[in-house]
Amino acid sequence: TILICEFIGRQPNALLVKPDGRILECLHRVPATDGGRALLPGRPYAPPPSMGKLAPVDDGSDG
Repeated sequence: TILICEFIGRQPNALLVKPDGRILECLHRVPATDGGRALLPGRPYAPPPSMGKLAPVDDGSDG
């Protein structure tokens, strides 16, 4: 089981994901709306969409 923490958007979330990629449980359950991703037990986990910003561990250099 993998713990995934998402500290983005209006509602940060924590999810437990099985090795097969399906959500086991999540702190905040989010139904799919307008084609968005659903965060519900039994559904496959999909990472949040890119916000077009650098990752906290990425300094922007290529080397």
